[in-house]
Order: sequence, then structure tokens, then C-alpha cells
Amino acid sequence: MELLSPFGFRAFQAKDGSAAVSAFLQHKPDIVLMDLRMPVMDGYEAMRRIRESEGGDKARIVAVTASAFDDDLADIRSSGADDVLRKPFRRDALLTIIESQLARMSS
Repeated sequence: MELLSPFGFRAFQAKDGSAAVSAFLQHKPDIVLMDLRMPVMDGYEAMRRIRESEGGDKARIVAVTASAFDDDLADIRSSGADDVLRKPFRRDALLTIIESQLARMSS
């Protein structure tokens, strides 16, 4: 949130996967940054539920993870991610992915 607010983004934070799904349903953001390892419900399940919800097919989802190997990318994408951002990441990498995903929404 600290990285995005200075650029004018309205950001919402969730403490776990279940709260992330609820936040998506309430706010209907254009883009979701989804940590894959969270308590209560992991990011994989949260992405699936978002995709199944009303408007979930239009949102762009970026999976954020420290443990994704190239072999894991297919599983991450099949769970609903449009892109993957590996931790640790730099602000420029985050902004580049957000720019790319938002551009895809408008095409």
C-alpha cells in the first residue's frame, strides 16, 4: 500500500485469503495483487473464488510469491493469475507489471 498510494492508486489490504475475496466483492478493483501464502485461505483458492465471482473475469490478478519456480507458473496461472511477481521485488518491477496488466484491460 505504501508503494502504490503515492501514485494515486486506491489500495485495500486483506489479512488473509478469505478477507481478500470479501474485499474484492466489496470494492471490485481493476487489479489484485494476491500473495499466494496466507492464513485461512491461500492465494490459489482466493484467486479461484475471485474468478468465479461476478466481475472476477474482468479483474487482472497478479500473484505475488517468494517461492515460485518456473515449474510452478502453470499452476499459478491455472488458478487465475494473469501474471506473477516474485518477492523480493523492486518498486519499478511492481509498477511495470501493473502498467502492463492495466493496458491489457483496455485492449
